[in-house]
Amino acid sequence: MDQIIVIDMKSISENEVLSAIDSLENRIEDLIKEKDQMYLENQSLKDENSELIEDYKEMKQKNSLAKNKAEMILDRLK
Repeated sequence: MDQIIVIDMKSISENEVLSAIDSLENRIEDLIKEKDQMYLENQSLKDENSELIEDYKEMKQKNSLAKNKAEMILDRLK
């Protein structure tokens, strides 16, 4: 997919130059589309990560409450 274009300007025709420019324009457009897709995916992953962090905090808090309740029950049983 990646191409390196080397051109000897002395032996190239105008049509070849235009063709090379078209090729570069297409590659640039493809890269821009890829960048846009990666940006959207990155945003989605950031959102998912934020949700997971919040879920983790909630679970940690619930775990702490459950642990405290369990300790209180054990203390009463002693």
